[in-house]
Amino acid sequence: MFKSYDVSNVWFKCDFIGMKICPTSYTIKSKYGSDNHHPRNWVIEGSNTDKESEWDILDKSDNDETIYGIKSCYTINIKLQDKYYRYLRIRQTGKNSSGCNYFGCRIQE
Repeated sequence: MFKSYDVSNVWFKCDFIGMKICPTSYTIKSKYGSDNHHPRNWVIEGSNTDKESEWDILDKSDNDETIYGIKSCYTINIKLQDKYYRYLRIRQTGKNSSGCNYFGCRIQE
């Protein structure tokens, strides 16, 4: 589980050491214990070098209000994606539903 401080442009990165993946969708879930701090603004990015200038934006959401309530779940398809990446990250690009920059993330299989 990853939790950030209240700072802007926070991100969470996955390194698929020794292999590359071609992402076609991802799922955002709300918190189980409370109805606050839902993501509203983010980008999903891929890279093969991990250099800051070499991240491709795969999907972007601005002021997305789809995630709300306790145990809410939303799967997003990545359009026209056929490239393989070693690194994937989600980066929060604006405030959450509570008007702050707290960001939490958990990887599930």
